[in-house]
Amino acid sequence: MSICLIGTEIDRNSVFTMRNLSIITATTPKRIGGMLTLVAVSAFVAVALIYEPANAVDPAPVNPRGPIPAVLADSDGNTYEVFTPEEGGSIISEDHSFIAVPGDVPSAYIVGVRMSKGGEASNAGMTHHRYTLSGNYFIIDAVDENGKTPSPAFRFRNPPLACLPIPQHFFANIDSMTVIATDSEGLTQTVLNSGTRVQDTGLKLCAFVGTVPSILAVGLEGAPGPLPPTPEVVVEVRVVELPVTGGSAPSRNLATLLLILGLTIVAGVVWYAKSLRLGAR
Repeated sequence: MSICLIGTEIDRNSVFTMRNLSIITATTPKRIGGMLTLVAVSAFVAVALIYEPANAVDPAPVNPRGPIPAVLADSDGNTYEVFTPEEGGSIISEDHSFIAVPGDVPSAYIVGVRMSKGGEASNAGMTHHRYTLSGNYFIIDAVDENGKTPSPAFRFRNPPLACLPIPQHFFANIDSMTVIATDSEGLTQTVLNSGTRVQDTGLKLCAFVGTVPSILAVGLEGAPGPLPPTPEVVVEVRVVELPVTGGSAPSRNLATLLLILGLTIVAGVVWYAKSLRLGAR
């Protein structure tokens, strides 16, 4: 049996069909005159594995049943843009954006997304410093349809595109920049496949982000210089001295004399009071 493979490009939508191409030989009995004779019969049968492009396409994204809210909110009152399977979703600001196209959100799900600017990006506390972070870091938060943070993180069917502003002093090394994802404690660096894009608000560094929540920052290839040590806290202890008054404590003998004098005066007063009472009688 011979097998033939036709086609040069194969992708996830490829299909293969089986076709018969082999030669099969068999014998069949046949009566000729008064004798039974075996006659060989040959037949050509094809068996081939032939590549053909798939006609089927991925099913169209479908929103969950029921009404879809315009916005979602968490327990702290923060509002989130709603991203759906059929429409996708977008967050567009002057210095950052997060855009999902139809099909990025898995069918029958919705997710609320909020992107906000955090503080200054820093390598402080990181265990690995392959990239020097600069500018601001950006936080992409997410909630489910009940306003709760998804656990584990929400995973998109296809990663949406997140874009960050490029720090001014990085423009000279634009080929060495990338978007860095850090953990919630800012201790690790995950390098994302990035590229620059020209948008209405200027040149941005963009990368595809497959899961949310995420924390993103722009990083320049190469570790930063040594971070300054934590300043030592010096506690100053002051000794407070009482002012000198110039007085002196009385000696023991003087104190004894004063005590005797006081007792004598008290006894005299008591005797005088008793004498006055007796005279009055």
